[in-house]
Amino acid sequence: HAWLQRHADVYVRLLQPGIAPAEALQLLGRAQLLCALRSGPFGQLAINRAVEAWLRQQQRCRPASGIPGAW
Repeated sequence: HAWLQRHADVYVRLLQPGIAPAEALQLLGRAQLLCALRSGPFGQLAINRAVEAWLRQQQRCRPASGIPGAW
């Protein structure tokens, strides 16, 4: 899924040390993804899990905390 990687790449950049606040805000603006549903295969929860799984595969983030909406 190329779209998934494009969105996950933004988070990889946000995790880099020394990122400037202005750049972080610009990247976050690009990373927004509107989901019509909260659950289901294309809902917000599934999309967040897919991005998190991709980041974990790339060894870019630690496992989720279990708090809804938290990375």
